[in-house]
Amino acid sequence: GSVVGSGCCSVVGGVVSAALVIISVIQPVVVEAGLNREMCEGDSMQLSALVQAPGPGFLRYEWSPSQTLSSPNAPVVTAFPQVSTTYTVLPYFENCPGISDTVHLDVYPAQVADAGNDIEICFGDSALLLVTVTLTGDTSTNTYQYSWLGNALDDPSTSTPIATPDTTTTYYIIATSVHGCASQRDSMTGYLRPTPRIQVPDSLFVCANTSETLPASVNFSFSDGPPDSSQIHSIWQPALFLDDPALLQAEITPTASGYYALEVEYGICR
Repeated sequence: GSVVGSGCCSVVGGVVSAALVIISVIQPVVVEAGLNREMCEGDSMQLSALVQAPGPGFLRYEWSPSQTLSSPNAPVVTAFPQVSTTYTVLPYFENCPGISDTVHLDVYPAQVADAGNDIEICFGDSALLLVTVTLTGDTSTNTYQYSWLGNALDDPSTSTPIATPDTTTTYYIIATSVHGCASQRDSMTGYLRPTPRIQVPDSLFVCANTSETLPASVNFSFSDGPPDSSQIHSIWQPALFLDDPALLQAEITPTASGYYALEVEYGICR
């Protein structure tokens, strides 16, 4: 408690008069730290201590543990725990300790969304995208909501959308847990590659005992610059009567009629 008031005395004829001291007892104040709450790893939460003081006077607070708090002595603090934590706040009124209260923050671990490696997609083709979600230090088996951002997706809310882009496109993914915790955004790029288009005549007449160059040519579905000739690979089948079946314009010296097929690859596209 604290001493409030004062006393005095005087000496009259050798007799000491009485002194008066008033003692006031300060009852412990009660604090409310609020309801327990949930939060996501990496976020912060505001905590408040509410005290009904018996009157004017000096009021202070002690929060613990204080390592993950913005201030250990303020009535309103910001908590940023990395794991689930119970905080205790102890109030003091006129330096007299009050009755403490606790508040528990349940911290859900962060998940990491991995959109995968960059890929190449041939013009006119589709590609399956796949996001992998892991929790901190563990493989996740939870259910997530997915949000893909990018053009030409069949379903941007699934973990495995199909992309059919008509240009090189970067895709972004965010995975949100059932607790409302969102991952950091991850991305991958689908590089569109031109598809070779073959032009050959429906038929070719060759005189017996003569040679003829097969009139084949290749153009592309779109142009992102001059084609790299080193990436163009062709093959005629069968190789019978051909000087070199790997040449686009191979020379043929047939002794019998037949069917020939040409296949052309440009990088990964055919």
